[in-house]
Amino acid sequence: MAEGLLEYLFGAASFMPHGFCLLWRPDLVALHVVADILTAVAYFSIPAALFMFQRRRKDLEFRAMLLLFVAFITLCGLSHLVGMITLWQPIYGLQGLIKLATGIVSVVTAIVLWRILPAALALPSPAMLRHANAQLLAENRAKHLAEQDLRQAHQELERRVAERTEELAQVNAQLADALSRQSIYLEHSPLAVIEMSHEEDLRGWRIRQWSGRAEAMIGWKKDEVIGRMSREIGLVHPDDRQDAERTTAMVVSGEATRLTVDRRFVTRSGEVRHGRWWVSCYRAHLEAPPTILVLLEDTTEQVEAVGKLHYMAFHDPLTGLLNRAMFNERLDHAMKRAARSGEQIAVMLIDLDRFKQVNDTLGHEAGDLLLQEVARRLLGAARKADSCARLGGDEFALIQEGIRDRAGAERAASRLLAALSEPLVVMDETLDVGASIGVAVWEDRTTGIAELLREADAALYAAKGSGRGRFHLAPDMLAAAG
Repeated sequence: MAEGLLEYLFGAASFMPHGFCLLWRPDLVALHVVADILTAVAYFSIPAALFMFQRRRKDLEFRAMLLLFVAFITLCGLSHLVGMITLWQPIYGLQGLIKLATGIVSVVTAIVLWRILPAALALPSPAMLRHANAQLLAENRAKHLAEQDLRQAHQELERRVAERTEELAQVNAQLADALSRQSIYLEHSPLAVIEMSHEEDLRGWRIRQWSGRAEAMIGWKKDEVIGRMSREIGLVHPDDRQDAERTTAMVVSGEATRLTVDRRFVTRSGEVRHGRWWVSCYRAHLEAPPTILVLLEDTTEQVEAVGKLHYMAFHDPLTGLLNRAMFNERLDHAMKRAARSGEQIAVMLIDLDRFKQVNDTLGHEAGDLLLQEVARRLLGAARKADSCARLGGDEFALIQEGIRDRAGAERAASRLLAALSEPLVVMDETLDVGASIGVAVWEDRTTGIAELLREADAALYAAKGSGRGRFHLAPDMLAAAG
């Protein structure tokens, strides 16, 4: 039975003669020809379209698979075309080869298709692409709106920048005008203006500003000092530098906002002058090094005038010795020091014996010269610690501190008498004037200035009464001497 089936399928006697499959009916031949032609045309047009598509789409995924489809469909079209031709020509060998090629390409296409199926499934679906396109459109719309907002913000920013630029230009103009006026003020200020910045590594102050008045007052030119350290020019007097450093430290630390001090300065020529300093400190920002601004006024004339007034207020204008007011003040201080130390002090009142005769015979000019010479001799005979004074007329006084006993006062009185007993030459005249001295020693701590002076005056009166040209101790001292 099996052999009969194989013979039926493959045996030559079982095949239908060529063309008999359609029974040679014209309508069947026409039907099959038209069907094969339409199918072949469709099969040839489809791969042509696919081929054209892959040529123009350079970014096409799975290009090899598409080419396999092109080959497969083309072979299918050839198979239909050859099948139609075999109605008239028995080209079964060619038809078999084409079918074999079609089968091979079909198998290869199926294999490749199954291999790329996971990757193909991973590609976005049309719905996903539509969703992605919708998102992209929304993003583009949002981007467009953002760009519009950005353009508006940019325009607003440009407007504000223009306004700010104009404001800054106005401020800069005002600042330039202020700096110009400040420069004029600095150059025409009656005070010297000096600006210095702190140099941490050099531990000093570098000069940054030096006004015209500073040039005139101190002698250094601006281009000679700008950039130099202040210590290089020795502006502050050496004896005042420690006080200057203390003042600077106070304003830099914020302990004082501004300080006004009186201290000496040294000019370029080495002249020492008195000045009043206004010292302040500022910083450009918190981390910036401190900057010192100094305003300096030359007060030499005022200081000298005040010194002269002070000197005149407490000194005798004729002899230069202390006057009565300063003598009393010195005596008060001496008594307080003696009270603390336990030492004694002596007060001596000195009166010239024959001064009136000089005035009457030689005149007041000679008398004045005589008083000046007496003052010089007193200063020469006294110690540096002693205080000499002219109380008025021909009456002088001396305070002797630090004596241990009455003998010290006696020795001092003897020196004074010896100095004043020597003849004096006044206006080419040799004069023997002489003097009498009354001495009081402050031993009783309850005795005041007035009482001590009365004791000395009583001793002076006793010295004059005993023959002049001698000294006399206060009665309490004599009583103590026995």
